[in-house]
Amino acid sequence: MLTDDGLALIEALELADYDLGGYSLGARTTVRMLARGATPRRAIVAGMGLDGIVDSKGRGEFFRRVLNNPGTFQRASAEWMAEAFLKSVGGDPLRSWPCSTRRSIRRGSHRPRRDPVLVAAGADDEDNGSAAALAQAFARGRHVELPGIT
Repeated sequence: MLTDDGLALIEALELADYDLGGYSLGARTTVRMLARGATPRRAIVAGMGLDGIVDSKGRGEFFRRVLNNPGTFQRASAEWMAEAFLKSVGGDPLRSWPCSTRRSIRRGSHRPRRDPVLVAAGADDEDNGSAAALAQAFARGRHVELPGIT
């Protein structure tokens, strides 16, 4: 859904020279767009690791639980924090739910990128797996670790 929208936008605007990037879900969308043929001049994938791309099934169940049970989570729990984040960015649970049901890109299903891809994540941000390993999945991937960010 998000990938289709992004690719359609690039086509509708007849973009030939553009950059592409995203954080968290936006990073997953960016990787999926690259895998499906987007050809940006350069790309950034932030707040994401390899496991978050190739094995996001468990994360989808987590987000479905958050989206389907608002207001029921213990304060400061992972679910409560995810719900609070969704509220803080004005997220709409009805629009967000389809994003949590998409299948992940499987290891090896993407084409190697010849364009540079920057993979940036916090030093303590490992809930989506290794950002360094994700950078290695790209022919011209580069990993940058941001200190103190989880």
